[in-house]
Amino acid sequence: CRELIAAGLRDLWLWDLQLKDPGSAPKVFQIGATIEALALDGGRALVAAGTKVHACELAGTSCTDYSGHTQAIAALSLSEQSGWMITGAADGTARLWDARASTGLHSAQAHHADQVRGLSVSEDGHVLVAAGPHAKLWRITGVQPPREVRTLKGSPHDELKAAALSPSGKRAATAADESVLLLWQIGDGRGELAPPIQVPTQGSLGRLSFSDDGAWLVGSGPTAACAVDLRGSGTPTCVDLGGSGEVVAQAFITGTHRVAVGLGDSEVRIIDLDDLTRGAAREQTLGRGKGRVRNLVSSPDGRWLAAFGENVDGRLWDLRAVGSAATQLGALTDKAPVAVFTPDRKWLVVGTGTKLLAWRLDRLDTSPALVRERLAASVTAIVMSADSRTLVTGGADGGVLAWEFARLADDAPVEFGSQGVKVNQMALVADGTLIVSTGPERTMHVWPLTGRRLWELASRVGGVAKAPP
Repeated sequence: CRELIAAGLRDLWLWDLQLKDPGSAPKVFQIGATIEALALDGGRALVAAGTKVHACELAGTSCTDYSGHTQAIAALSLSEQSGWMITGAADGTARLWDARASTGLHSAQAHHADQVRGLSVSEDGHVLVAAGPHAKLWRITGVQPPREVRTLKGSPHDELKAAALSPSGKRAATAADESVLLLWQIGDGRGELAPPIQVPTQGSLGRLSFSDDGAWLVGSGPTAACAVDLRGSGTPTCVDLGGSGEVVAQAFITGTHRVAVGLGDSEVRIIDLDDLTRGAAREQTLGRGKGRVRNLVSSPDGRWLAAFGENVDGRLWDLRAVGSAATQLGALTDKAPVAVFTPDRKWLVVGTGTKLLAWRLDRLDTSPALVRERLAASVTAIVMSADSRTLVTGGADGGVLAWEFARLADDAPVEFGSQGVKVNQMALVADGTLIVSTGPERTMHVWPLTGRRLWELASRVGGVAKAPP
């Protein structure tokens, strides 16, 4: 033991115990606010005082400030292994910080030269981010900063409108303001990237998605909707999906080669893509709603399909009950809802305006079974942990919050921090232990989702959240 640290009312004292003169004066760090908690992180002292955490270098004289709380911090806890620090304050929130970041940021960041327009992830920890005319492929593991693997360069004159990464991470697709789709063979990330295959389309595409097995790619836009069969060895073509009307939303039915499309006239259809190889696509029409479809979501087992549209329209179908009418989802607001099914296939969770609503699928009713109202900002993105215990939401104010789902209606969330601008997209990555988020700026943020460890840390900073059973 070389150093002794003592915290006073507003100052931090440091003695070097190896000095020959035991009466030498200590080094003093003037904090300026009442010290409530103290933790050591290698060669730094983490001091909670007032609304900030001060990270003071023991070998120097300076401190770096972590700001974010609006009222005095009451407690602090540090996970020495991962480097994540959590604080609890009188403002009723817990915040998560990357204690190893030299600038005191709450998340690792990956910067782009242009505004981020698209986000897609693969099962092996790769993230594809579309920004400007190019897309960057990142490798994300643990709490280390994202590592750029490749840049998919498009036309310098056309901004990308959509990008998608196959579940295996071996293929990618990009689309810009032109009637062509680019298919990329990513490979193992070594060597030079081969030029993309150009696939003509009937118009520009604003949405791209792969089927779960990577066999099909579907794209849609204002004047075009087509699908590419990737199983063959010949030159790929984008086959028109047929039908009339503008496709404004799309989603693969999980575990199948069927894709649901939402139309501008509020109609929802399901198309069996395997029939395209036989010359005609078989369609299942689910009916029309109150307004233009904005979002489609399929459950993990492919049984349920939810559609949300304008004019406070929310519909839920049980696809196993062929021909059955949709359940109308009540309590929605006029804000565009975002939704996720829990991986355990028990709940549909919807963020709508400043509310969180949850419907239990085994006891389905028009009214939600769980309601959390009066959030600080509208919910704009939502994901659920792989164990269905932790719900993470992104808001119009840039805030990223983690909720213990079993106590959604009662407990305060853990506040990861804020990315500064509206959260547009979120996705799980790295075996569900991390979350990536993007907004209308040039940065991708990476947040840790550590399950039980997160809630245990939160419970140690004033009981802000209770650890799940």
